[in-house]
Amino acid sequence: MIHIGDTKDGGERVELPVWHTGTFGQSGVGKTKLLKYMMSQANKEGFNVFIFDSKVTGSEFEGIGEELPFYLEAPLDPDAGAIDPDAFRSLIEGMRTDRQANMDRYRMAFIKICYGAKDFSDIGDSLKAKLANPKVRGYTEQMYSEISHDYHRLTKLLEKHPFSKELQLPASTPYIARMPTFKLPNLALQGLVVRSTVENMLRWAEKTIFLVDEAPNFVPQRGYNPAKATLQDLDEQGRKKELFGWYSGQTITGFDKANMKNLWYWIMGREMERNEAKDVYDTQTYKALTVDQVKQLKVREFIVSTPDYTKLVTVPHVDEAALFPQRNEPLVAMLPSVFRVERTEDWTEVETRIQEVEAKLA
Repeated sequence: MIHIGDTKDGGERVELPVWHTGTFGQSGVGKTKLLKYMMSQANKEGFNVFIFDSKVTGSEFEGIGEELPFYLEAPLDPDAGAIDPDAFRSLIEGMRTDRQANMDRYRMAFIKICYGAKDFSDIGDSLKAKLANPKVRGYTEQMYSEISHDYHRLTKLLEKHPFSKELQLPASTPYIARMPTFKLPNLALQGLVVRSTVENMLRWAEKTIFLVDEAPNFVPQRGYNPAKATLQDLDEQGRKKELFGWYSGQTITGFDKANMKNLWYWIMGREMERNEAKDVYDTQTYKALTVDQVKQLKVREFIVSTPDYTKLVTVPHVDEAALFPQRNEPLVAMLPSVFRVERTEDWTEVETRIQEVEAKLA
């Protein structure tokens, strides 16, 4: 159980199990300190904690756990076995200014470009073939030229940042690890890194919490982000292996409803804007605080809402430096191809793969 805080009336200790949880509140209410307090306790209970550090103004979790290199896989559509056209379009939109960003008008073009493409280089070949076709003229030529221009900008961006084709994690468990996605230049690319990492770990990891900071950016109610569907998979399928999503942000406004329904526990701080305060009010299982009372919450005061109760708690003062002793763990590469063992009667093949895993972990 994770201690959140104590009630004012009677000082009752309020604790939550490790589960899919949302922690929201405007800047300055003590949300990050609370999350650090929760992470420290979960880690002591044997949970790995994987942090996607995504605050646009810089790290909220600097110095906590091992910093990991960015892991990136081509965003394949599992049904088509090819690059997901929506994910690729999201990346291209991320390369453009706000005025130019929305490329819904070119959706069919993205589907055609991504058809049969297994990686980004295949997309480049597809674009070259489209532009070399003598029948491509006028509007169609302009469309493919625009996409091609931003594709080349994207490939230069991918070359510039140090992406790893292998997911690297601390060698010993339970670990705390941090991927500083805020260093990446746009949300689409950040989302693709989140998607790649979580998809990989859903195949084999156990007893792990994924802390997604600035969560409404990655699971928006409106719009698309490459991480959105994968984080929904985490919430819907991860419980069996004790894989849980912890979502954090300044407001729940814009947070996707499909993700909301999978969160059993909500920890919510002050929201001064009335519509956002009303969203907090509506999220309470039992209406313990009015909209105006939500707007008047103090620093370190949070509403804890569960399927069984709603309580107002005060988070204790904690020494952040004492929560996380410094550890410098070696990183071990986790190869998705190694862990993806298909159904087979050939047990020799299975034994070979097990030996490959043991050799890589040795």
